[in-house]
Amino acid sequence: MTENTNNTALTQRKTGEEYFETEKRGHIERHRRLVLVTPVKGYIHKSIDFLRMVYGVKYPTSSLEYYERELENENPFVVSEANYNIGLIHQFEGDYVIAIYHYRKAAAGGHVKACEKLGRLYYKGLGVKQDYVESIEWYRLAAAKGDVESLFRLGVIYNDGENVPQDYAESFIFYAAAARRGHVVSSYNMGVMFENGQGVHRNLTKAFQYYTQAAEQNDFEAQVKVESLRRSGHGGMSLYRAPYQKN
Repeated sequence: MTENTNNTALTQRKTGEEYFETEKRGHIERHRRLVLVTPVKGYIHKSIDFLRMVYGVKYPTSSLEYYERELENENPFVVSEANYNIGLIHQFEGDYVIAIYHYRKAAAGGHVKACEKLGRLYYKGLGVKQDYVESIEWYRLAAAKGDVESLFRLGVIYNDGENVPQDYAESFIFYAAAARRGHVVSSYNMGVMFENGQGVHRNLTKAFQYYTQAAEQNDFEAQVKVESLRRSGHGGMSLYRAPYQKN
């Protein structure tokens, strides 16, 4: 093991110990960050076992037990956050009915991402009867509070017309709002809508601008579109340049 590897391991161990110490004092956000940075995919509540095994951090409680304990907290925000994280744990494990129960509790406490998760589960019919109207209501609630993923999902729903009546004008509104917040796929989709005249008058200059916005965030399909429009004479000036292009 190299010196650099030793230093990295030591830093990770100290980080883990620091998070556990703050968690013991009731800092739920610190604990949530610990869960998120732990390199364990799909099994959030295994994070503490992982740290204990790899870095020797001693702590007797799993993430799930921790959040369940926080349901008794007097702070409504902490309770809402705990319900959301319990929902995440059960969703990753495929326990969708229990996940929905806790997401609903969190949403009642104003948790925006819990609303987004409910929208997705209702749309897919996981743990609940599939209900597109209910899904859209949850997505709209989250979108109204600025959730970018919900804005994007609403754009998709109204664009594809697979399960609800197709409405390009509605799709355009939601994609535009998500694109303004930096959502790369929404920027690309805005380019498509301007290029094809879907929900808006066809405008290749605008299409080029949105494709460029996505291309600058390393979206390959957008990069191809930028070059295609530029070569056909419909593109304008852009900060983006394809890696193979000579300046």
